[in-house]
Amino acid sequence: MLQPVEDGGLIVGRSSDLTAQPGRWALPGGSAQPPTGGERFDLAALRRHAAQELLEEIGVVSDPEDMTAWGVTRGEYGNIGVHFLAPAVPAALALKQHEVLADEERARGEGPELDRLAVVHSVQGVSGLGHCADFLPLVVSRYGRGEPATA
Repeated sequence: MLQPVEDGGLIVGRSSDLTAQPGRWALPGGSAQPPTGGERFDLAALRRHAAQELLEEIGVVSDPEDMTAWGVTRGEYGNIGVHFLAPAVPAALALKQHEVLADEERARGEGPELDRLAVVHSVQGVSGLGHCADFLPLVVSRYGRGEPATA
């Protein structure tokens, strides 16, 4: 999920200690499982999933219809990423929404999936974060050039 901010950067998050990849920086998002009960697993379903993940992980509300299919990546271990582009929001709003969400989760005795957010504008910004998802430099680079990721 690409969540751009108004100055052209992208929101990235660091996975908390509660996740399978603690400390790893990546885009907000998650794995989509095919629906049960005969529902279609199509682009509309993936858009809804992307909007739900954005809300659950960083607290930003976005209409699924406003999600644009942006690109597909294949990770080092064969995993496929279908990336959607959300409408840009002010960085301060996204960071504040995440802070509120994380505080609410901690108050319930849970922890946030992403324990920290950052805004990156370039591959250099990604490399300065430390351990990151293998697809992240490619996505940030292509986003910065106005190209979709298809690798």
